[in-house]
Amino acid sequence: MKNKLRILIATTLLLPSIVCSAENPDALTIDMTRSFAAIASKGSPRMVDQYTRMERVYSESLDIIFDYTILAAIPELSEAEHRGRLRSNFASVMCATPKFHDQLLKKGVKQIYRYSNKSGEVLREFTFSINDCA
Repeated sequence: MKNKLRILIATTLLLPSIVCSAENPDALTIDMTRSFAAIASKGSPRMVDQYTRMERVYSESLDIIFDYTILAAIPELSEAEHRGRLRSNFASVMCATPKFHDQLLKKGVKQIYRYSNKSGEVLREFTFSINDCA
């Protein structure tokens, strides 16, 4: 009877932590994601070019989200060309920096680049992950 009680107590105490860790990313990775976003967001909002303002950078779980506003008419840039330029920048920073690659991307962190008009309507959104490092 004592053994059954011990097993029941151990199961009751351990099961929630097993379930939580299976459903939630590890706390260290989430903390690193928050820190990355906080550093990237310093000085926001700020102009990144004559057409675009970076409003903020923030994290949601394992996503790092970059919010941009298009302020003026920009020269035509196809969605594929835009994605290609962003992917190249992503790869040169996130994929090529061992700390970012190993401690963020390998843990499932993604970067999302969201471009909206002045009214807040999302015009384009691009997501990059470790799969874009190849």
